[in-house]
Amino acid sequence: MAKHPPLLHPVVRTHPVTGKQALFVNEGFTTRIVEVSEKESAALLNFLFAHVTKPEFQVRWRWQPNDVAIWDNRVTQHYANADYLPQRRIMHRATILGDKPYYRAGNACSRLRHQPRAAEKSGCCIARCFPEAAPDAAFPGDRSVGNGEP
Repeated sequence: MAKHPPLLHPVVRTHPVTGKQALFVNEGFTTRIVEVSEKESAALLNFLFAHVTKPEFQVRWRWQPNDVAIWDNRVTQHYANADYLPQRRIMHRATILGDKPYYRAGNACSRLRHQPRAAEKSGCCIARCFPEAAPDAAFPGDRSVGNGEP
């Protein structure tokens, strides 16, 4: 944990291009919502994890030769099903460094990004995640709450 201290990021993030908001929680990485009790955090995260994995939010693709899938991790979650055998799966990953999640609600949250208690009181719910769960985490060394704006 010393090598990869916990990171703080907003539970709802603003997409830097579209301005739309999306949940930014992931069962594999998000461990707690700060500024609420552990019991409240666990209940809220369980609700959010169940919500983001509902079938109505899923896309299932029937692969054909030469298909390519591209998604924006800023607003999606993904996983691969092992349902492609006996076919081979080839995957290449590109990660954009420097894209820092933030939440914009009249800029209140960005102004409070280094004040977690004040941010939470203003409705800027902040989550904590542990990057050691994924050695190739996209935000190495980023420890700021809210993470600023583009």
